[in-house]
Amino acid sequence: MKVRLTRNLFFILGLDIIIVGLAFYFGHLIRFDFNIPSWALDNFLSLVVYCTLIKIICFFIFDLYRGMWRYTGLNDLMNVGKASIVSSVCVILFVLYTTGFHGVPRSVFIIDWCLTLILVIGLRVAARIYFEQVGLNRNLTSLTTAIFSVFRKKKKPGTLILIIGAGNCGEKLIREIYNNMSVKYNVCGFLDDDPKKIGRKIHGIPVLGEISLLDQLIDSTGAKEVIMAIPSAPPQRMREIVNACKKIGIRHKTVPNMGELINGKVTVNSIRNVEYRDLLRRKPVILDKEKIGGYLGNKTVLVTGGGGSIGQGLCRQICRYSPQKLVIVEIAESPLYEIDLQLKKEFKTVEIVPVLADIRDKEELCKIFKNSQPEIIFHAAAYKHVPMLEAHPWKAIDNNIMGTKNIVEVTDEFNCEKFVFVSTDKAVNPTNIMGTSKRIA
Repeated sequence: MKVRLTRNLFFILGLDIIIVGLAFYFGHLIRFDFNIPSWALDNFLSLVVYCTLIKIICFFIFDLYRGMWRYTGLNDLMNVGKASIVSSVCVILFVLYTTGFHGVPRSVFIIDWCLTLILVIGLRVAARIYFEQVGLNRNLTSLTTAIFSVFRKKKKPGTLILIIGAGNCGEKLIREIYNNMSVKYNVCGFLDDDPKKIGRKIHGIPVLGEISLLDQLIDSTGAKEVIMAIPSAPPQRMREIVNACKKIGIRHKTVPNMGELINGKVTVNSIRNVEYRDLLRRKPVILDKEKIGGYLGNKTVLVTGGGGSIGQGLCRQICRYSPQKLVIVEIAESPLYEIDLQLKKEFKTVEIVPVLADIRDKEELCKIFKNSQPEIIFHAAAYKHVPMLEAHPWKAIDNNIMGTKNIVEVTDEFNCEKFVFVSTDKAVNPTNIMGTSKRIA
């Protein structure tokens, strides 16, 4: 158990020593009806140092000095409870061993335990209140002011919003909103179809009614935006809510689902606009990571068009499976430079080799393959914007068809293990030059 020695630690430790000592003193004071006899006072003075030392040691053992008070939660309070019980038991055993309870009333220890628990928890809760209120109001200068501000309605500058969904996701969302000052929202209420939740409150914010009352509640609350915190809702229900928001004409966003959070694509506070995937709600594809790791692990992988939107995402996914080397071929300098910097920062164990080259130049491709000796090829380089290629059809033929032909022939010439043609969008039953060029490729 390692604890960093900082100024804050000594400050907290000093406060706890004072609290523990006062709890033991007030235990005697209450026991003797605020008139401690001289013999009891002598016993108190002889024991207070040892009792305080025992309790502080127990507090260290239960990690009370490793947490951050501004984030005090239920787990921290549970640790305080455990530490208080164990330390009181240790104090009782110490007193029993040293004095046999001679001249020491047993009820003092019960009162002392109660006061220790209340004061230690109270101090940590007061600290969290202070930091939360400072976050909401930069003008607060003292702990007392912060505590009194709790009794006033908590307001935060920002867009007035309604949250649809008074479940676990909604609860986490409102905590994030009020703890993160960069999120400029002020919540005026929840909407939920569960009749048991209507009329109740979550962190002081009321559940105003059912989702069907959205238009009425927007008028009565003055909300300017709606956030959907129902990641488990079926697609039909999501479409109904989105259509209701569009009909009213109010901005609407959603909270990422758990799959996005686990994959590390977004954080809890990354509220975003509703997308087609939210309305489809297809079951996620479960990847066989072990099989993919064996396919890409310790291999030299080459990606063409690595600076494009598809290519960049592909490069990140490939790097997660620890290839020995990733060669990125890209004709555009700026996107290549950006993805090179990002990957080298994020995946330090993978050798990233950026190559500024054109797939239409077969001789240049041969030199790249000779130098890097790639084993796996992902071909994502292509022109893809339909209107632009309708205006320049020969460019689609030159790049999408002839460029693909070059990369296939060079791959075959150097006997690479696998070739994956990634960019095949609009190739099925094509109705434009872009799709036709992909179909031919």
